[in-house]
Amino acid sequence: MPLDLLPNAPEGTGVTGIVAAIIGIVLWLRRRVSRDGLEMSKDSAETTLILTLQAERDKAMDAAERAWSTRTEDAKLIGKLSSEVESLTRINMEMREQMREMKMELHAMHQQINELHRTLQGNQ
Repeated sequence: MPLDLLPNAPEGTGVTGIVAAIIGIVLWLRRRVSRDGLEMSKDSAETTLILTLQAERDKAMDAAERAWSTRTEDAKLIGKLSSEVESLTRINMEMREQMREMKMELHAMHQQINELHRTLQGNQ
């Protein structure tokens, strides 16, 4: 005696319906598994991309920190050198002034020597 799930359906419809339902479920599962595999693959690629980008970001941040540190050290050195240049410039100007005064004293001594020389020649 056949199992009559649909009493008004033509014969064979129950088996056909069950087979169609099974095929539909298999196709749906296949598509679902395929999508899940694709999603997992996509998730894996996104994770790899994110990790790569984070590594690159970390490298860039390290490079920026090193550059900032170098810039700070260079700024200190520039400040120190500027201070030394100002000090040396001041010393140079003082020495020039001393040389000018010494030249004037030397010129005055030459004049005194010349006068002494003339006086000595006149006394002879």
